[in-house]
Amino acid sequence: MTQPLKRKYQAYMKMYGSMMCDLADSEDTVLKMIHGKDEELGAVLTAVRNNIKKVPDEN
Repeated sequence: MTQPLKRKYQAYMKMYGSMMCDLADSEDTVLKMIHGKDEELGAVLTAVRNNIKKVPDEN
């Protein structure tokens, strides 16, 4: 993956993670997303969580 494309992808995943937190019903939902077991989350949320973990924190 080229660097510009990688940066855009990382920015997208960071934004998507923020949106998921904003859209979550409650703190429990966010905690389940962060700490839940893969079989509790389903394939899509597990994939999203794994990609979010790969994005370096720019702060």
